Amino acid sequence: LFFIVMTREMEAWFLADPGLNLNCNGQEPEKILNPSDLVAKQLGTTSHGRIAQKIKDNFSLDRAAQNAPSAQRFLNKLIFLLFSNS
Repeated sequence: LFFIVMTREMEAWFLADPGLNLNCNGQEPEKILNPSDLVAKQLGTTSHGRIAQKIKDNFSLDRAAQNAPSAQRFLNKLIFLLFSNS
């Protein structure tokens, strides 16, 4: 089973998670053209590996789904797959 998640979407999800305390500058996370710029600026690195290290213990897909429709769709699909394979 494979999932393809676009980097831009994931970065928008990071911005959408209020638990990470990242600032969207008053914009909806998924409407930001380059969410990676905001994430990188606020976390002090452009390295995807370092970004992952900084947020890995705090990111919540459930929280992000409250502010990002694509995160909600992804979460719904995960839940569907979990219970359809039971």
